[in-house]
Amino acid sequence: MLRGGVVVADLVVRWDAPDAVRSLAAAMCRMIRRAGGSRPGFLCVGTDRSTGDSFGPLVGSMLAGRVGAHVAGTLADPVHAQNLVQRVEAMRAWGVCPLVVVDAHIGGEPGSLRLGVGGLEVAGGVCGRVGDIGLSGVVLPAVGEHFFGVMALGSVRLWLVLQMAHVAARAVTLALEMLGMPALDAGRSIPDFPDGALVAAVSGGEGL
Repeated sequence: MLRGGVVVADLVVRWDAPDAVRSLAAAMCRMIRRAGGSRPGFLCVGTDRSTGDSFGPLVGSMLAGRVGAHVAGTLADPVHAQNLVQRVEAMRAWGVCPLVVVDAHIGGEPGSLRLGVGGLEVAGGVCGRVGDIGLSGVVLPAVGEHFFGVMALGSVRLWLVLQMAHVAARAVTLALEMLGMPALDAGRSIPDFPDGALVAAVSGGEGL
């Protein structure tokens, strides 16, 4: 969970905007190309212990095993403050570039997705800003003290977080396709309906 967001918010779009997926995908594709790396990876930060902070691991669960890029941070194996440094170091050691960091965000219009260069300050800023590109989902408007923000995260509706995660994951998949990195298995692509995506994510890819 973060406050302050990306260094430069190149794009802010609501999850329910008609062109949300394509707009995010096109912008992400441009950013990845400008970054100059050929091995993009996705660090999805958060925890399933709080609905508001589950945006990152939901996106990671929807992407893991479906895209031809390294994905860290899922519902089953989350990335959080205690293991963030190790996961970032490991991804850099593997040659991941650019590193796209995905996390929930406090501040702004809930339901908005923010994409920008410069990475994100995540997990309480234990590493400063992390990554090269930041993709965040606004789950709460600005709140007062940090403590109240953390408490309020537990009251965020899972429905909203799931909708945003579904749009973000579809945008990532489309951006990678634009870069010539199609889904690993078309039969396991992200379902059209968010509820199906959640079932697939929680059950390891097998829908009911």
